[in-house]
Amino acid sequence: MSDAKLKFVVRIRNHMKTKFDHDKYRVVKFYDAQNCEYRLVTNLTECSDEEVAEIYSKRCQIELLWKFLKMHLRRYLRKKD
Repeated sequence: MSDAKLKFVVRIRNHMKTKFDHDKYRVVKFYDAQNCEYRLVTNLTECSDEEVAEIYSKRCQIELLWKFLKMHLRRYLRKKD
């Protein structure tokens, strides 16, 4: 993704042993409301750690919305057939 000049925020599992080129990427660690730890890797240099965590949280909310819509729309469409 970096070679294509794309910006990204990706979650890595807490148990993963990883090495990153810290000139290109940074690891951001944050905790949610249930005190679960999240580690994110990003190439966003202009954002603070809090902004990166917010971007990831918004992305998760969007994915949950799509999951909800797909489940309920599928049920609705089946009833119409």
